[in-house]
Amino acid sequence: MRCILCTDKPEEITFRLTIVATAKEFEQLRDQLTDISAHPASQLKYGLTEVITQARKIFWPRDTD
Repeated sequence: MRCILCTDKPEEITFRLTIVATAKEFEQLRDQLTDISAHPASQLKYGLTEVITQARKIFWPRDTD
């Protein structure tokens, strides 16, 4: 897993986080946030679920016929 952290607006301390990971790594990260319902961790959990769902819609394993 690799993270790139950069500032968009240093005066407001706004950050954009880019995470490059496999679907399995995203699933593991999401699962570690299962019992957390506090903001902003809940938004991260929701975002990870959305990324995984979209990836599963676009990419799927080949049929083994």
